[in-house]
Amino acid sequence: MTASDPPHTDLELDAPPADPGPASARAEALAAALKLTRTAAQVLDRAGREPGESTDRWLDPKLAHLTAPTDMADRGTAASRIASAI
Repeated sequence: MTASDPPHTDLELDAPPADPGPASARAEALAAALKLTRTAAQVLDRAGREPGESTDRWLDPKLAHLTAPTDMADRGTAASRIASAI
């Protein structure tokens, strides 16, 4: 084997189909409502997402959406563990 020879592999890779198939009516509605591609809408549909604020926030997260530190459960315990690890 020389440096110009491709590496030998016994793996046979089967690529998934490029077209995920026909979109469900719900995926089509998601695509229209959220202005997404059909493929992206199908992923959201299979994940159980529906049009609405929670999906909008999931697609476009902001720092303001994070839980405030004062509202985090066991933040004192977490801070102590971090401090002792440093």
